[in-house]
Amino acid sequence: MKQRWMLCMAGALCALTVWGGAAQAAQIMPSTAPREEKHERHLQKIREMLDFEVKEGKITQRQADQIYADAEKGDFSGLRERKLVRLKEWLDTEVKEGRLTKEQADKLYKEAEQQNFSGLREHFGKKRDKKQDKR
Repeated sequence: MKQRWMLCMAGALCALTVWGGAAQAAQIMPSTAPREEKHERHLQKIREMLDFEVKEGKITQRQADQIYADAEKGDFSGLRERKLVRLKEWLDTEVKEGRLTKEQADKLYKEAEQQNFSGLREHFGKKRDKKQDKR
């Protein structure tokens, strides 16, 4: 009887150790599910942006599909190129409407090409301040 009790206790202790270790490991190494969910949301936003561009006639469905397929594989060069084209269009509009000079627009575009967005942040920050002043 004593041996049976010892065997049961050893089994229970072993089970608790394994189960506790698995629970502790789960706390130390978080699941990749949130990362995958974030990646899926990001891809969904890319798809929505590309669908909008197709709808507006800026790119063809074939181009959109290629950019999306590349993005799924981790190649965002096509997407980056599209974003730069959209930025250039927006900057041209800003120049036409007198909110930016041609030199400012060129400087902002060059910074964006080099992935330095501080100038754009400053420009948008000034706009936000003006909106807050009007309130």
